[in-house]
Amino acid sequence: MIILEGKQKLDEAEIVTLLGKIQGLLYVRVSTTDQAEKGYSIESQIEMCKERAINKKGEFPSFKRLYGYTFNKESDKPEINEEEKAVLIQMKDMLLYEGMSSNEIASIFQK
Repeated sequence: MIILEGKQKLDEAEIVTLLGKIQGLLYVRVSTTDQAEKGYSIESQIEMCKERAINKKGEFPSFKRLYGYTFNKESDKPEINEEEKAVLIQMKDMLLYEGMSSNEIASIFQK
């Protein structure tokens, strides 16, 4: 497992090395509130993919999400998602420096 702290980030070679060890990737997203409300939330999509993997392979390998990165279809490479990165940093600050609970943070970001 790799843990990045502060402003650390993986360079392209490190990301590519990690990708070589991955048996599968999930790309899940929700474009609208309507999709989330009709059973297409991020969590429900992940669960559907897990079930499909178990049905095909009989198991589901460990699951890790690489936060702060998205996959660029044009370049066919992962790249930093500045918007998500900023949100994650803000959430970390709220948790560590402002003493907010996870529920309080979630309620702010649901708005």
